[in-house]
Amino acid sequence: MSIFYPFTMLTDKFKRLYIHVINNIWATLSTFPFFPVTVEGRENLPDSNTAVMYVCNHQSFMDIYSLFHLGRPFKFISKASIFKIPIIGWAMYMTGGPRNMTGHL
Repeated sequence: MSIFYPFTMLTDKFKRLYIHVINNIWATLSTFPFFPVTVEGRENLPDSNTAVMYVCNHQSFMDIYSLFHLGRPFKFISKASIFKIPIIGWAMYMTGGPRNMTGHL
């Protein structure tokens, strides 16, 4: 992902679709061998160019992985300290998600 980051910043600074594709591949490969994910009702989702907010209730660690299986580009919003976690936080930073600097959501 870090290899594509400079290229993405030059060509697609705001949407960062290349980074999202890499995140999708990562999420699919890391869940496929252990947890089969089935998305029902995908036809009811708004068009991928429409602004929408997906909210996870964090009932399990699979919430975020499940979002990647929707096949829609999205950004994370999280408290700033989460962005400092190695690998996961770096991936969130590269996708361009806004950080809540106060630490309260």
